[in-house]
Amino acid sequence: MEFITRREFIKSTGIAAASAVSIAFLPGIAFSASSGEAAFAASAVIQPSFAAPAIALSGQSFPFRLSPSGARASIDSAWIASPGGKPFVLSVENGHFIPTVPPPPGMYDLYLEVSMGSNKRFEKQPLAVKIVERFKTDYCFGAISDVHFGDPRISSMIKDFSVEETFKKEIQILNENQIEFCVCCGDLSFLPPRSKKEIIDYADALTSAAKFPTFTVPGNHDGYTSGAGGKINFDTLAQWTRSFGVLDYSASYGDTAILGVNTYNASPDKRNIFGGLGEVVDSGYVTDEQLLSLDAMFAEVKQTSKLKIALGHHNPTNTVKDVNGPFEIVPFTETGRLELLSLFEKQSIDYFFCGHVHGIYRERYANTEIVTVPTAASRPADGHPVAIYLVKVSDGKITDIETVKIAEL
Repeated sequence: MEFITRREFIKSTGIAAASAVSIAFLPGIAFSASSGEAAFAASAVIQPSFAAPAIALSGQSFPFRLSPSGARASIDSAWIASPGGKPFVLSVENGHFIPTVPPPPGMYDLYLEVSMGSNKRFEKQPLAVKIVERFKTDYCFGAISDVHFGDPRISSMIKDFSVEETFKKEIQILNENQIEFCVCCGDLSFLPPRSKKEIIDYADALTSAAKFPTFTVPGNHDGYTSGAGGKINFDTLAQWTRSFGVLDYSASYGDTAILGVNTYNASPDKRNIFGGLGEVVDSGYVTDEQLLSLDAMFAEVKQTSKLKIALGHHNPTNTVKDVNGPFEIVPFTETGRLELLSLFEKQSIDYFFCGHVHGIYRERYANTEIVTVPTAASRPADGHPVAIYLVKVSDGKITDIETVKIAEL
């Protein structure tokens, strides 16, 4: 059966219908009174979060970051707890959460009670904190990309293929290999306005089964906007920040630095999938302001980390085209492309994991190994499998990247 391309799907859906439906998914007020249940939200603390977790030694403090609006808020209380488990209260001091009683090793959800004026929020970030007894010198981590919840394309090519069930199977494989953490290089979702639900579907799948934290960055599908006539009715990236918090971030596992980069940092009008702006709507952007921030973030870990791993969605070398039906699209615009590559070289980034083109590719730019992660649950590039990676690390060096094939066309 011939598959339908993303653009054919959009055309058949219609701009008017998409704009009308999207109104129902408009984000609400960023900071409102609590309903008594924990909201999956990041109104004040944007890291650690589900997408940018913290990995800390038992009994040790770990840092947090406030959003611009969060700087005006008060953290009334904070604690971590595993599902159905005992809560461990966190004190707040100088930008750090400090466990008042050392929690045992394991995965924890982060809970916050935050107030701003008369409004209060009770918020939760699942799988936001991992506590370990020690940082291993020999360990394994997972790499996934392009899960694409809500994508109908591959089910027309592989009978009974399910994105949800495939992803659950991959989570189980990662659990069985006892990975320390996972990196996800974006495109959790398919199309707005459904993307709000699809992004949460991704989070729910991990929350229900994963025994590891996942460092996640957005892809172009996670940043699409919708709306006609120059009006933006729905911005998926805004939904991301309200749910997951931070877009660019620095984290660590011992002496391994994990650096998240949002490679889709264009203005909402340039991310409008229904706006008729051409094929560049899929491609990567990194702004001048963002480059300055990334430069400082990379420099901070340059001397202190044995292994520096960055992850993003788009590959700035543009050596592999994004093939989508009759279209061949360069993954990155010229906005920040060469500058980002120069930062990798300047700050000695060892590896850059990316996705977007749904295939398995490896290349080197200066001293940076660029690793393209295949699609985890969408239509793969011709000749490539649906797959995930198991990455082995020994004494600060990646020694092996194993491809675990899930399905082939």
